[in-house]
Amino acid sequence: MRWTQEQLLEHMTKFHKPIDEWDKPDPGKESVLQSKIEAWCKEWGRPYLSFHQSPKAKRMLPPGWPDMEIIMPNGQTLRMELKSSTGRLSDEQRQLRLQFLALGHSVHKVRSFKRFLELISKENSP
Repeated sequence: MRWTQEQLLEHMTKFHKPIDEWDKPDPGKESVLQSKIEAWCKEWGRPYLSFHQSPKAKRMLPPGWPDMEIIMPNGQTLRMELKSSTGRLSDEQRQLRLQFLALGHSVHKVRSFKRFLELISKENSP
């Protein structure tokens, strides 16, 4: 099933707030944010996959694959595309994100540790 542009826009409008309302970017590089999230996962005992952008990782993963996947309670998995204040989703990342959405999964774009903590609290709520 492919979403039309109108269906995607309707979904995004209905379920997602505009980015500037909830995701003021952390200063610095994406790798700093990634390291903070990895430290949180270790502290809270959450298994995770973290894909730092190395040439080796790029060969192993399909183009556009999310930067991190965290195994959450109750059979949930949190997938995130991490971005710095100037980072943008690539065409491959947007396309793969749409494929995930069409299959009932989400990939969250995260620019701040605060946003990450908000996502974690949503995932842990009943």
